[in-house]
Amino acid sequence: SYAINQGTLAASANYQITKFNPGTLTITPRPITATADPKTRPYGDANPQLTYQITTGNLVGSDTLTGALTTAATPASNVGAFDIDQGTLAASANYALSYVGAKLTVTPRPITVTADNKARLEGAANPLLTWQVTTGSLVNGDQLSGSLFTAATTASAVGTYPILQGSLAATTNYTLSFVPGVLTVEPRPVSPPVNPPVVATTPPLANQLVSLMSAPFAAPTAITGGEEALRRAACGPATGVGPFIAQSVGSYVVQNTAGSFETRTCAR
Repeated sequence: SYAINQGTLAASANYQITKFNPGTLTITPRPITATADPKTRPYGDANPQLTYQITTGNLVGSDTLTGALTTAATPASNVGAFDIDQGTLAASANYALSYVGAKLTVTPRPITVTADNKARLEGAANPLLTWQVTTGSLVNGDQLSGSLFTAATTASAVGTYPILQGSLAATTNYTLSFVPGVLTVEPRPVSPPVNPPVVATTPPLANQLVSLMSAPFAAPTAITGGEEALRRAACGPATGVGPFIAQSVGSYVVQNTAGSFETRTCAR
């Protein structure tokens, strides 16, 4: 409060001011309203700077407010809305400060999970289906749950099969986007057959003939009965009377007791 004095107040010579009653000037606090700005951030991020606006009244001169707004939200806070409180925000005694709060909204954290491409041989079990977080990140020690899926089985034919999301999931603190991969089932390599060496020798004695190779790469078949029985098995029965005459023309391979391979000819 301040006194209101007579100052230079005066009357003309026709008057005489005999008494002046002073008054009082009362300066009241200036009313202002500070309103918090709404804020948004993804789960796991640090809080943004909490700001406000003077929405009723105004600060005069070089006056400013002191202190800061606060919120209970931390980087570990789950998705949801959190109050932005006045905290230590204050004005001097020259102001009557009113405060209007707002909300800090924590939104789901966006991540992209990409399946790793895999390959295996036909008939083999599927490899472990794995993935990578290719956009965004998991925070606060969080992990995904579940597993990827492919329709390929050990009975699946050679080809490509999509690797799908399956039961892989994140908590409600994340928005998960998924990029499929490919499982390639490859043909099993075929080992080239071993062609037994062919040697030209004179026919071995009958008691040395132990097996017949019906084709160059077939398993040996034991033949008994001597040279003639071996020829009959390889070339077919005789078609005439007298010396052996083959029914077919070609060659066959025999293996003797010494382990050597020899070629015979079926001649008509």
